[in-house]
Amino acid sequence: VTATGYQGSAVGTLVIGRASQTIAVSAPVRAQAGAPVTLGAVASSGLPVTLAVVSGPATLGGGVLTPWAAGTVVLRASQAGDGSYLAATSVERSVAVTATGPQVFVGSLTGAGGGARPGEVAAVFLPAAYLIREGVMLAAAAASLRVTPPQIHAHNHFTFGPIKEVAFLFLGIFTTMMPALNYLEAHGSRFGFNRPAQYYYATGGLSAVLDNAPTYVNFLKLAETTFVPETPEELAAGGADYDRRAVRRLLEVQAPIVVAISLGAVFFGALTYIGNGPNFMVKSIAQGAGVHCPSFFGYIFRYSLPILLPILMLVGWLML
Repeated sequence: VTATGYQGSAVGTLVIGRASQTIAVSAPVRAQAGAPVTLGAVASSGLPVTLAVVSGPATLGGGVLTPWAAGTVVLRASQAGDGSYLAATSVERSVAVTATGPQVFVGSLTGAGGGARPGEVAAVFLPAAYLIREGVMLAAAAASLRVTPPQIHAHNHFTFGPIKEVAFLFLGIFTTMMPALNYLEAHGSRFGFNRPAQYYYATGGLSAVLDNAPTYVNFLKLAETTFVPETPEELAAGGADYDRRAVRRLLEVQAPIVVAISLGAVFFGALTYIGNGPNFMVKSIAQGAGVHCPSFFGYIFRYSLPILLPILMLVGWLML
């Protein structure tokens, strides 16, 4: 102590805490499928930053992002810190990937024994515009029907009967159920669904008499509007931005709700012949081959209610 009129000394320990740090990411907002993009990420501390693909059709290596199909790629940059710096808050960026033509992804597949099989075509991705994908699928089906020898069709008892039966049935189901689904999307938030079990049984009950895809979509939309508020900016943009944000946010804050919707939509489809399109088709094929199948209500009362429903309730109790 050197001030006038004072004297003495003191001994203590000065603790210097770790400094905070931030991350700056350089990534494009849009990219083209099949065109590699160089990414950049730096931390204010100078420590190396880790980049990873959270979701979306792309691979990442050596700081180069390679999108292989149209969609949204979510990137995450992180820095764990060290003895001098705290871990940085992770930064996420979204890249909208577009495709102007067919995209072929060639990569390494995993064999039955776990070994890699490099150089094989894993998938072909077609743009959604102008019904190109649907046209290719129809052309492939027509080509198969045309070039397959008639004796193979005869040996496999090939007939259009089952698919016609299912097509007419589900056309009627979808036509009559669309108003109900639209009402659910518009007014479902009034039902007060806020627990996973409610979504599990509600989704399952509808999925048992309707194909699981529209059921899943509608209850997912209900969960989004219930748990993820839409901002004024998203309302003005027409909802596209909200849809992209809502699913990711819903998985962050209410993941059990998404699990419940998924389980209900898939598992309860087995309760009736019309819960999934393949159910009724397999029944028609089996009957055409002379295999006895229970009637619609016979299946429900002999198998679904006494056997399958208790199993589904147990699944809900264990998983939710």
